[in-house]
Amino acid sequence: MEHTIDSIPISTIDEVIRRIAREKHIVFSRVTIREIDLIRRELVTSLGLEMAGMDMGIPGLPTPEVIIEAQKAAVNGANCSLYAPFDGLPVLKEATAQFLNAYLGITVEPKNCIPTVGGMHGCKVNIGIVGRLNKERDTILFLVPGFSVNSLQALEYGIKTENLDTHGKYGSHLVDAIEERARKGNVAGIMWSSPNNPTWRVLSERELEGIGKILTQYDIIGIEDAAYLGLDSRMKERRTPGENPYFPTIANYTELWAMVISASKIFNFAGERVGTTILSETVAKRKSKRLLNFFSRDNYWDAFVQGGLYSSVASVSRSAQHAFAVGLTAATNPSSFNYFEYDRPYETRAQAVKGVLLRNGFTIPYDRDDYGKVGDGYYFTAAHPAFEKGERLAFSLLQYGMTAVPLVGFGGTRNEGVRICCSKVDGLLLEKLEERARLFNETHSS
Repeated sequence: MEHTIDSIPISTIDEVIRRIAREKHIVFSRVTIREIDLIRRELVTSLGLEMAGMDMGIPGLPTPEVIIEAQKAAVNGANCSLYAPFDGLPVLKEATAQFLNAYLGITVEPKNCIPTVGGMHGCKVNIGIVGRLNKERDTILFLVPGFSVNSLQALEYGIKTENLDTHGKYGSHLVDAIEERARKGNVAGIMWSSPNNPTWRVLSERELEGIGKILTQYDIIGIEDAAYLGLDSRMKERRTPGENPYFPTIANYTELWAMVISASKIFNFAGERVGTTILSETVAKRKSKRLLNFFSRDNYWDAFVQGGLYSSVASVSRSAQHAFAVGLTAATNPSSFNYFEYDRPYETRAQAVKGVLLRNGFTIPYDRDDYGKVGDGYYFTAAHPAFEKGERLAFSLLQYGMTAVPLVGFGGTRNEGVRICCSKVDGLLLEKLEERARLFNETHSS
């Protein structure tokens, strides 16, 4: 007897998946997050199948009221007809500096806090500038697995990339592996996310200290993507503003850094596309005549604002900047707005989804970092012993009403698995996930 998902035969689901793949020219060996989401939406529309969606990294909580009201007030103001300054509204620049001082313990100049259209935008401009500073240093080294779009951004600029898989490398072993690459002399920048997308690894203080020494010694710029700042379940003792211990950051160990933060995940404000790039004073003042050929300015700050931003978006939405500024300011006073508590459901959802999958034959390929067992938050990785390739696993999960993204697109070597995003899996959907994971495991363990 054929198995069904919500009374729909698996063979019917399979037919729809294959039809969509044909029509949309989707090749599963290189399937993207957006393509998985496209298939998910078509299965919902065509079959009425409620999917256990774990593919798209999108918020599963509403935007906090304090931020919504701030944006409303900004829209109702008198300045919507005017472009915002290219380098951002002073209110957001100040709020960013105060927020980072409160939770990272660092002092940055508000001038060097530059609003962007989401964190991705900031990442792209930084990659473009770092990769063009020096003709001999023409490569960005990505610590992977990592957000796949970043390598695409480098490709668009014509900048070379290399990947260093962090699996099994912790503490001094990771630092040694990075230095081995740095010695080659071709690395202009090193980029990572922490907490990491897709593994949820967090770089520790001793790892960041070692990386900082490498950046300084070899004159390399570190690009730190902190889009999920503070959301790791193990960092609770670091959530008091203005008090040690602070959240770990490269900014404490070198002057050669650029950082990206975003309202999308920490404040569940993804739709309005606003983030901030923060530059150290040393990086902001870095000069290179070579930048003139690509950004029409010869120093980093001007190349970022007058070259990278002006040529791509002109400026960031005024109302989104105001809302982000209010959120950052409110977050430095947890008694009025505790964003860590607001986002706590992501921790509990991750714990629940992990429990479901581990009970039903799955494993976690990237299961550790220098702190020990990876924490709970937005993402984790999963594999099943019946599958050697993550793209085949992702395809089969779709047949059982579940979605996830193959790890092959994230640049690492453990490509037997998938990335799981837990942000929207709760309540009845969690119950469906349990049923489907059990059926999936029974079918593929026989």
